[in-house]
Amino acid sequence: MKNRFLVVFIAQVVIAQALFAQSKITKLIKNDIVPAEMSIGKLMNYKSKTAKFSDFRGKLVILDFWNTHCSPCVKELPGMDSLQKEFGRKIAIIPVTRNELPEIQSYFK
Repeated sequence: MKNRFLVVFIAQVVIAQALFAQSKITKLIKNDIVPAEMSIGKLMNYKSKTAKFSDFRGKLVILDFWNTHCSPCVKELPGMDSLQKEFGRKIAIIPVTRNELPEIQSYFK
């Protein structure tokens, strides 16, 4: 019984240390600057499979969070396309989704 208690106690201490060791999460506010070296992974329709925010230096970057199950999000996509066409190389619109590529492709067929 003592061994069991000791194991549980040690596990709790280790978990607590791991939780408190995480960096503090701060709330983002309008006009916050994203670290230039922060990477963006799993890109589609881009010159490479990953990028960094520094790749878009000098452009307004719009992160458009959407999902195939969110009808207002999907309705907004043509508007984002129009913005991209209107402002060209001055902006970079990056659609962000948790959907996998096959699901996205089948949705837009």
